[in-house]
Amino acid sequence: MKHVLIVLIITVIPTLLFAQELEFGITFKFSDGQDFTDLTVGVSPNGSGGELDQLAPPPPPDGAFYARMNVNGISYITKYFDNNLSTKGLSFEFDSSFYSDYSNSLDNYNIRPVTMTWDHVALNILGTFTIKYLAPNEDEDGYIYEYVHLNDLDGIFTIFPANSDSSILEFTSFYLEFTPSGNN
Repeated sequence: MKHVLIVLIITVIPTLLFAQELEFGITFKFSDGQDFTDLTVGVSPNGSGGELDQLAPPPPPDGAFYARMNVNGISYITKYFDNNLSTKGLSFEFDSSFYSDYSNSLDNYNIRPVTMTWDHVALNILGTFTIKYLAPNEDEDGYIYEYVHLNDLDGIFTIFPANSDSSILEFTSFYLEFTPSGNN
């Protein structure tokens, strides 16, 4: 029994010490080709206290670009979570700005695609990152969840207008779920 207790202590203490040191932030840049916003997600030993977080300003008027993260109904530009190796999640919310084809008709306003970029090398070291969003179901009416593993991409993901004549994006939010790897 004494040998089992010693082995347990030896294997648990280094893990606890390592978890206390884990700290990183990764920036996701959202852009509509004209404007951009950097949103930073991270983990820290002080992550659950809120002192590292930066709240988002109020949304702009309709027709203007914006991007923000949402956790439990609060909007952020920077959000840090605790540094345990459990899965964490938040919503990205965004919208593109309108542009005109320079005719005099309001019917000729269109919307730009929104692109999210990140450092894919760093992302692959830091953990697994997956986004989930509702997409139209092409085979029947309604929507289905689509999943995109950001670790499988080269640091870019683009959200297009619903169709070429559309003034709305295919979707304006998605859920990011990530699990830190323990590397930083």
